[in-house]
Amino acid sequence: MTDKSRAIELRDLALPIVARHGAWETVTCTCIPGSRMNLRAHRDDELVIMYRTPFQAIPKSPYQQNSPQDLPYGLDIWNGDKVLNIAWADDGRVELHGYKPGTWEQRLTKAARGM
Repeated sequence: MTDKSRAIELRDLALPIVARHGAWETVTCTCIPGSRMNLRAHRDDELVIMYRTPFQAIPKSPYQQNSPQDLPYGLDIWNGDKVLNIAWADDGRVELHGYKPGTWEQRLTKAARGM
């Protein structure tokens, strides 16, 4: 299994968790100082899951051009450090920006099965 296919499986486990148990949070975006965006977030004792929808696009600097990596959906998972960063579009495009395998995957799987 490739990292990308595993990341897609993990994304698919995380989305129902954040949909059911998450809450909207306003966060400061590091891409442009002072910019903010709303994300759907779920936090527990071990994992933080943040989900971005097309309606909450990443703010862009007026000098920044669109990138093929700026896909409309995004999901980040932290387990202390960021362990998953994936973006996708409705047309099936998926960009994996970061994935660190670890015990957090079993925690996520267990949380998804316990819903």
